[in-house]
Amino acid sequence: GIIYKTTLRLAATAIAATLAAGTTAASAETYAVIVKTVNDVFSAPVKEGCEKAAKDLGVECYYIGPSEVNEAQQLQVINDVLTKGVDGIAVSATNPKSVARLLEKAKAAGIPIVTFDGDLLKED
Repeated sequence: GIIYKTTLRLAATAIAATLAAGTTAASAETYAVIVKTVNDVFSAPVKEGCEKAAKDLGVECYYIGPSEVNEAQQLQVINDVLTKGVDGIAVSATNPKSVARLLEKAKAAGIPIVTFDGDLLKED
């Protein structure tokens, strides 16, 4: 329906904004788009948007998430991405509170974070 399409457009816009933030022609920056699960109907257009924006901007985009909705697996994915090192993160949080705690490392390092389809809580 229209709400679903609007949500997808907003997610794609947020992802593109994250990918574009700080992009320069001289660097091969890397961005992570972390979804709740890679196996649902919402994820396919997000993956396409990640790939298209990366190609258009000349950056790398890691599209990643657990194979099923699983909080512990998503936290491990986020931790792996932080360990690997990225220039920006877009995340659809399975559990906003635990994801926010983990993303404190990224925030402290000045890494831009965008949420979509599952926002972090204001107090986090």
